[in-house]
Amino acid sequence: MLDGNKSHVEVVAICTVLLYIKYLITTLVGASKKFASGNRAPEDSPATKQDFGLHAEDADVGMAALADARWQRIVANDLENIPLGLLLAWAAVITGGDSKRTTVATLVFTAARFLHTAAYILALSKPRSFFYLIGVVSVLVLAENVIAGAYN
Repeated sequence: MLDGNKSHVEVVAICTVLLYIKYLITTLVGASKKFASGNRAPEDSPATKQDFGLHAEDADVGMAALADARWQRIVANDLENIPLGLLLAWAAVITGGDSKRTTVATLVFTAARFLHTAAYILALSKPRSFFYLIGVVSVLVLAENVIAGAYN
């Protein structure tokens, strides 16, 4: 299972924590964007108009709705990618995949997810796609490492 070198375990553990903190921050920012655009349930804030974003009389609501949609997509993208990436990182550790490959792929995956979010926030389509692709390649490397470890 482990080759005596625990550095890859430490890297995967730290990246797991960092990605959870990143996810937590994006969900909290996303929730604030929902409030600003009025996309929360009416009972969530009696002091401000909340109607699941169904109102159209306020011009500022359009910009708030755009920001809300952007953050909801950031959160959804994290939910689609981070769990599987971390699952394969931990599987590489457990199956005894190459520790250096696990370390590098996990670090690259973590950096790619942070940079993907930054590009999404800044509305940079090509960098966002590039960092997404780097993250996918990192997960594929982890998947190969899981298989290699399982049959080693």
